[in-house]
Amino acid sequence: DAGRGKQAFSEKHCADCHGLRQSTDPVAKPVIEWQSTGSSVALVNAMWNHASSMRPEFARRKISWPELSAQDLADILLYVRNLPGSVHPPEALVLGSSENGSALFDSKGCDACHSHSGKGALSAQLRGQTLVDVAVDMWNHEPRMAKEIPTLSLEEMRELTGYLWAQQFFVDSGSATAGKRVFSAKRCAACHDDASSGAPKLETTRQTPFTAPAMVSVLWRHGPQMMEQMKSKGIPWPRFDGAQMTNLIAFL
Repeated sequence: DAGRGKQAFSEKHCADCHGLRQSTDPVAKPVIEWQSTGSSVALVNAMWNHASSMRPEFARRKISWPELSAQDLADILLYVRNLPGSVHPPEALVLGSSENGSALFDSKGCDACHSHSGKGALSAQLRGQTLVDVAVDMWNHEPRMAKEIPTLSLEEMRELTGYLWAQQFFVDSGSATAGKRVFSAKRCAACHDDASSGAPKLETTRQTPFTAPAMVSVLWRHGPQMMEQMKSKGIPWPRFDGAQMTNLIAFL
């Protein structure tokens, strides 16, 4: 909502330095000159790289670091995009490949404080969040960073946020012990421990990483063959809830 965005732009102290057409600070571009309004991630990227000059200015003015919500960011973005005379790229959500995200996570020094997996991993903290939530969390986290803030290109920001966001789907959080019980209760072993069925032994299969997306793909392609095997053995089609599948993946 542009009306909320205008209010947030003022309340979050953006307007203290960034004028709409002229700015009071020589290093703070007026809003109509912003080139980062194509997406929420692009705007956060510009804010992230601008933080090194914003920190001392906030300190000089005795202003606390303005924390944002994803809704704040969406509202502010809509407000600045619709200012008369503003020049901005077309609206677009461009997802960067998360393949390079892990390497960026390390090269930018994130791994010095945050782990990729295990206890304290960011994937657990970010579970259930949107891509914009992740970008906003990075902004809110900035003043608490012990090291110098690494500069990120827009493509790097896309890749890093995409990698962090995707971890909630690819990093397992289930119980292997409970998953073993699911494996037994759903009678997976009736085929996968039966050499005559032609089904692979799942405990030793490593051709496909056991993640939620991989399981969707494998089960979808494997479904017709499974149905025939189960009919021949008189086994009803098994149904899973989310926790059971999470635990089964952990066990596998």
